[in-house]
Amino acid sequence: MANNSLGIEIAPINAKPMLDSLTQILRGTQGLQGSMLLLATGIGGVNKQTIIAGAALAGLTAATAKLYKTVIGAVEGYAELENTLVSIGRIAGFTTLQLTTLEGNFRSLSLQTGITAEKIASFGETAARFGIKTPEGVADFSESMARLGLVTGEASQSMVRDLARINKLTKASEDEFSNLNSAVVALGNSLPTTEDQIARTSGRLSRDLAQFEVSTEFVLGLGGAMAGLGVSAELGGSAIQRLSIALKEAEGQGGPAIETLASAAGLTTTAFEQMVQSNPAEAVVALAEAGADTDQVLSALNLSSVRVRSVFASLSKNSLTLSDAMDTANDSYKENTTLSKQSAAQAKSLANQMKQLEAAQKAVNDTLAGQVEKDAIEYYRLLTDVSKAFAGINDESTK
Repeated sequence: MANNSLGIEIAPINAKPMLDSLTQILRGTQGLQGSMLLLATGIGGVNKQTIIAGAALAGLTAATAKLYKTVIGAVEGYAELENTLVSIGRIAGFTTLQLTTLEGNFRSLSLQTGITAEKIASFGETAARFGIKTPEGVADFSESMARLGLVTGEASQSMVRDLARINKLTKASEDEFSNLNSAVVALGNSLPTTEDQIARTSGRLSRDLAQFEVSTEFVLGLGGAMAGLGVSAELGGSAIQRLSIALKEAEGQGGPAIETLASAAGLTTTAFEQMVQSNPAEAVVALAEAGADTDQVLSALNLSSVRVRSVFASLSKNSLTLSDAMDTANDSYKENTTLSKQSAAQAKSLANQMKQLEAAQKAVNDTLAGQVEKDAIEYYRLLTDVSKAFAGINDESTK
């Protein structure tokens, strides 16, 4: 048992003892059923009472197996959710009351989206691990990711981590998660790629360009364009980083190289220098959006890397795709409506309504009161029947 940062005692749920006990009961009843014939022979042969006892024992074995299956499903789901909540509390230092409120939010959202409460809680854990330390922030992040999963089919853990990384490294506000995901969905709608790939490429860019303090919209637009053009996340991030550093160095040295690059970008030398000073990565995109000649740009920057050449050429030759992606990211991030509109529409679909029914059933099982209690009552009823049947065997044998 451990304490969170507020000194509150917390412990993960351990269902193993309960499941171990049920396993022993199941094996025991199966063994009893198998030895029924030997027992009957030993006390005078097969008769009416031994047949009754055998049938009762067979029923008990089936009831034990059913109870075992029900408890496994309910306990595992319940324990996973509770353990994730404990983890969130330990990382973020939340109180028991705050965690209880979060649990209610996760369960309510599960019924709305058809995504399990355990899955939604895992989004919250990712949020906490990436530095979101308020219950409201964790709840908002989890809801936004759940709605993104509703629109895209599923929000994978790697995708959720990439989006959390983008938010953190671009220093976006905790109340802008839906803006982030609205931009991702809008880009996915307009580009020949997936939201998962957009998140991955943008996440890599946010890491490689963190030193230049780029905006969330910038990395999403550039990342979306790269993903749509088939540029890998690792190759694209590394190339833009090298170009940005080279531009910064060229601007510091001044001279004809920066004048050549300014002309290629369609800007005055002063305006281009100011852009490079403010954010060299944006200057790289400005060159690509202007369709600047790749050889001319790399020559001015004294770069000869084949990989850098490949990435810049892809962007420059597809400058319209790049410009459209940058505009889409900027507009959809600002408007913040794409995610809410599409998730609401998806929530009304028949397939998702079925998922909501499944989630509702799972919510009942998670309480460990409904089906478990019913099966347990049936188990003990059959256990009583077995006891009576064996008593009957004993009476029969004494006649």
